[in-house]
Amino acid sequence: MRAIAPPIDLPLDVWQSYHTGMGLKRTTVYLDENDLRDLKIAAARRGVSEAEIIREGVRHALLRNRVWDEPVRFPTVSSGDPTFASRSDEILRSMRSEPGSE
Repeated sequence: MRAIAPPIDLPLDVWQSYHTGMGLKRTTVYLDENDLRDLKIAAARRGVSEAEIIREGVRHALLRNRVWDEPVRFPTVSSGDPTFASRSDEILRSMRSEPGSE
């Protein structure tokens, strides 16, 4: 496997610890010409590597596509008033402060 050279402005020991300590693995990504151009511009603008932006994008995509094992359960409370749900708009309106009453 060919060694990857560190960026010019990054000390070799920092680069090596970052790339070996994080357990990064190499992969290949194919991008269309426009996306590659935009990636290069974004990386230069932020002062980070193109790979960092790709990793960030992968993390976002994985979170967006995550499948949870169990459904989210929200706590419930009982108002004790069986008409509460049907009167909720009215109740919320009555809780709104009147202009000038603050």
